Formats: sequence, C-alpha cells, structure tokens
Amino acid sequence: MGEGGLIATNNEELFEKIKLIRNQGRPNSGTFIHPAFGMNFRVTDMQSAVGCSQLEKLEHVIDYKKYLHGMYFERLKNNTNLRFMQPNKNSTYIPFRFAFTSCFKNVIEKALNEAKIQTRGFFYPMHLQPSVLESYPSVKNTKLKVSERLNKEGLCLPMHLDITEADIDLICSTINESIN
Repeated sequence: MGEGGLIATNNEELFEKIKLIRNQGRPNSGTFIHPAFGMNFRVTDMQSAVGCSQLEKLEHVIDYKKYLHGMYFERLKNNTNLRFMQPNKNSTYIPFRFAFTSCFKNVIEKALNEAKIQTRGFFYPMHLQPSVLESYPSVKNTKLKVSERLNKEGLCLPMHLDITEADIDLICSTINESIN
C-alpha cells in the first residue's frame, strides 16, 4: 500500500483502543477533543485500493518470501560465523528480509557493497537515539547490551519479489568467501 496496513481483531476493547490510536486519539473525525494519545494512521482511499489489489497476490508473496528465506538459510546455515533468528514453530512468521548476526558484520557488509548488493543493518537502539537522550537525560548511562549488540552485529539481506536463485547464490557466496 506504500504505507499503512490492516489490523484484525475480535476483541471489542482492543478494537476501540486501536480506533483511537489510528485517529489522532479521537473517537470520530471532525472533533478536536482527544481523549487518548494517537497518531494519524488512517490510509487514503487510493492506498486502500492498492491494498485490496495486493491481497489478491498475498498467498503467492508469502510463499515466495518463505522460499527465498529457505534458500538463504540452506546456503548459509553451515557458516559458523553467522547466527540466525529462529521463529517460533507455531508462528505465522512471514520474512521481510533475511536477518542474521555476525561479529564479522563490517567485513561482510563491505564485501556485499563492493559487489553492489544492498544490505541493511538492524535498527539503531532506541535508548541511544539523540531525541531520547535529549528528552530523557537519565537514559544516558543506560546499557542495553542485547540491543546494542544486535545493532552492531545485525545485517539484513534483500528479499524482494524480483530476487532470483542466482542472486541468492551470489549473495551467499560473497558472504561465505568474505569471512573464510
């Protein structure tokens, strides 16, 4: 849809809270009374139309993302310098990117960049964000070792619908060769 999404629930209380959050904390548009904190998470009619058409190919997208994730995992699983996220067996996890951590992140990232392969690191820890440090000075000396390590060692590989098995072979061989 570009931006936005959909939440489905059968919990009436949660539904009412979500409606407030998505509509700037208001129960109805047109009022300027905000009984709750909220944001503008409403989507436009155009975004909704795109979303509806995307739903028609959702099953294919899910299957292909799982297929790509499986190819990455098979080609990288024997590399002892990489650690992989293991989704819960009962989850309905749909991979957005192929994520792993490695103490060789910088070496891998450099090799992939030189091969013109775009990567993304993990998110920068919230407790280190300049706006958080400025607004909440008491956070300054906080150490959240897991968040900091994930940011330092985490790397995400592309998983878009145009990626091919040959692309994944190149990416994985570049990774494996860079740290052998």
